[in-house]
Amino acid sequence: PHANHVLQQCITVMRATSCPFIVQEITHRGTGAVCKAARHAYACRVLQRLLEHWPDDVAGLADDLLSEGLLLCRHTFGNYVMQHLLEYGSDQQRAELLQGMQKQALALGCDARAAAPLSKAVLCASDADRAALTQALLAEKRLLIGLACMRHGHVVVQGILELCNAPERYEAIRQLTQDMDLLRQSRYGRIIFHSLSELLQEAAAPAGG
Repeated sequence: PHANHVLQQCITVMRATSCPFIVQEITHRGTGAVCKAARHAYACRVLQRLLEHWPDDVAGLADDLLSEGLLLCRHTFGNYVMQHLLEYGSDQQRAELLQGMQKQALALGCDARAAAPLSKAVLCASDADRAALTQALLAEKRLLIGLACMRHGHVVVQGILELCNAPERYEAIRQLTQDMDLLRQSRYGRIIFHSLSELLQEAAAPAGG
């Protein structure tokens, strides 16, 4: 259990060309080895550091992760790896994962573990991809209010309210204001409740006031 800390430190302070054995050790284990590592309590940390510090040298690993990306988003350890892929991966890798997430919006939005990758997706996506993912979430009945009451899910909703353009933002506000009582009863929902209250006050304020 301690060796992963040594590997993480090597990745953090050294160049990929100095430690090629780290990537080789994973890839030489054959098809599925990368995704298996992503599901491992310790190996997932090594993959996170690889994506964070050597993104240009692990494109092959990232492609393997994308082959099971949606399943990993819902995994106890794999979801952390996919968050790093969304943050540090290439635009193409991020877009590919986001397209899959749009198609599985309901399943991901109902999963407490997948809420964290969803929040990272909303924060890191291009404007077009963010809008498409948000539209997919909004299309599922009462999904947004459920997210708003989750630990990581409320970050998804906060991102939509802060980062999305008017059409998606206004639809999110419309859906959320229908369940204000439910938001008030939830620890994380109250955070969204206060954000909504501020947005509604700003909208009601007279121009130039």
